[in-house]
Amino acid sequence: MNNSSFIIHDFSLVPVYYWRGARFSLVDLEPHESGWLVCLALTREGENCLLPLAWDRSAAIEETITEDILPPPTFHTQAHDSTAVRLTLNELQQSGWQVNGRLTIHFTGCDTEPNFHQNTQTYLWHTPGGKDEL
Repeated sequence: MNNSSFIIHDFSLVPVYYWRGARFSLVDLEPHESGWLVCLALTREGENCLLPLAWDRSAAIEETITEDILPPPTFHTQAHDSTAVRLTLNELQQSGWQVNGRLTIHFTGCDTEPNFHQNTQTYLWHTPGGKDEL
């Protein structure tokens, strides 16, 4: 927020990522569902792309992901064939893409946790003594 006397409107610079066109089924989950997705993150001259490796649209809430482990495969886990991924990755690399890392995304539907909004607040930085709320 801005407290300058020269600027009339309050503002905040928070990035918002919009997705158009084809998207992972993980972003189409309902509020009562949870799941995860593991992708290779690639970069090329200021561009980014994700190459999905494995996903689970029905992961139970107990199957949480931490930064040091990958999600556990279950009966419902789906994954691309390793040969197909290798061939796709080779094609991307020939087009100038480079693997930058691995991205693990965990979707938690807002109806899957009793304190969803309060738990979300714990991820945000708060001004000491401020009244920041979603």
